[in-house]
Amino acid sequence: MDELRKNHILQIRSKNTQTINAIVIDYTKDRILALVCEESIDEAKKINELDNLLIKAHTHCGIKNMKSAVISELDNNNCIVIENNPIIPFEQKRKFVRVLSSVNFTVEKNGVDYSCNCVNISAGGIAFYSKEGVFEVDDKVVVKLSRNDFLKDIVVSSQIIKVNQFDTVAKYLDLDKNSEDKIVKYVFDLIAKK
Repeated sequence: MDELRKNHILQIRSKNTQTINAIVIDYTKDRILALVCEESIDEAKKINELDNLLIKAHTHCGIKNMKSAVISELDNNNCIVIENNPIIPFEQKRKFVRVLSSVNFTVEKNGVDYSCNCVNISAGGIAFYSKEGVFEVDDKVVVKLSRNDFLKDIVVSSQIIKVNQFDTVAKYLDLDKNSEDKIVKYVFDLIAKK
C-alpha cells in the first residue's frame, strides 16, 4: 500500500478474530511492523503465521483496504509483521475528497458547546472524537470551524449520522458555497503537504 506511513492506524480482521486495532511502527515495500493496541492484545493472540487478513488503513488519502497475511505472530513487544500489498481497488462513490486531520473545533448541541478533535474532514461532513460522548445518531448539531484553520469562521447546521467507539460523523446540512470552498481548500492543502 503506497499510501501507508508510520503512525497510521490499522484495523485488522481475520476469519477467527474481531477487529484488531494497531499502529504502523515501520514499513517496507513488502511488509508492515504494527504495534497492537492494548485493548486488542487478546484478539491478536488468536492469529497465526500465514493467516489471511483484511486490513483497513486510515491514511492521509482516506481509508484504504488491502488483503494481507501474517508474516510473524504477536511478539513480546505486542507487535506483528504483516504483508504490505496493493490496495483493493474500489469505485469512488463519494462526492467530496476526505482527508485525515487533527484540527480542534467545537460542536454545539442543545445550546452547549463541546470541544472536539477532527478525525477526517470533507466538504460534505466531518468525523470527529469527543471525550464527552454526548452525541447520538440523528442529533441536530452546529459544527463551528475556526478562521485560524479555514481562513474564515464556519458555522454550519449538521446532523449526526454515525456514532461508534472510534468517532462520530456529522453531515453538513446547509453549508454555503463560500464555506464549502474554504473547506475544500483546507483539504487539498493537507493533501499537498503529505
